[in-house]
Amino acid sequence: MKSYRIQRALLAFSIILSPSIFAQGTSSESKTKNESSFYIQKNTDAPGLYKVDGQSNTRILVADNFYTVESVLKSAGRLYVLRLNVALAKTEVIFSDDQGKSWQNLELLDRLLDQLEINSANELIAYNSARMEDEELILSAAQLALKETESLLRIYPNPVDHYLKIEHQFADLKPGDIQLYSSLGQSMKLNINEENQCFTLDVSQLSPGMYYINIQLEERLISRSIVIK
Repeated sequence: MKSYRIQRALLAFSIILSPSIFAQGTSSESKTKNESSFYIQKNTDAPGLYKVDGQSNTRILVADNFYTVESVLKSAGRLYVLRLNVALAKTEVIFSDDQGKSWQNLELLDRLLDQLEINSANELIAYNSARMEDEELILSAAQLALKETESLLRIYPNPVDHYLKIEHQFADLKPGDIQLYSSLGQSMKLNINEENQCFTLDVSQLSPGMYYINIQLEERLISRSIVIK
């Protein structure tokens, strides 16, 4: 454990010396031509989180006098960012499933931390690089696996009045793995069309109201609520 802490301290020190901080797991040796990388830029006129896509660099999260972007981590299809709320002296962990086009809140902590990491137990943690004993569990291994599974799935529009689409990145997902239930638990019969890892469900004949869609994967069940107008 002590050697692990020392290695982590050396990593944090090397990051401090770097002019920009790249997302973990995006080294040039492992990137494909179509894979984007991300880095944090500080001490410039336009600080924040940047996306590198081909020859273009785009700022996807702004840093200012109120928020500073401290750490970025890419895991599966999800982007996690740790930023500091300077005015409130709090740490925020946010995430994006669309490479920075939109962000959602994940955790708000009442102390200042500056690094994100997936540890040897496959947990997402945040810690202070200057005080190694300051460590906060953000997501357990099971929660992290579930979040990353959900990031590979998109169900829209919601509410829906005619066609419901399910875009996914699962190789073995079949129409039979998808079930729609009414709020009373009654299974709905639907025609499901599949094309290019996208299922289309015609819900136009169903009564308006709340429904639940269950998607059965190999080891877990994903359930989402939808509203039919």
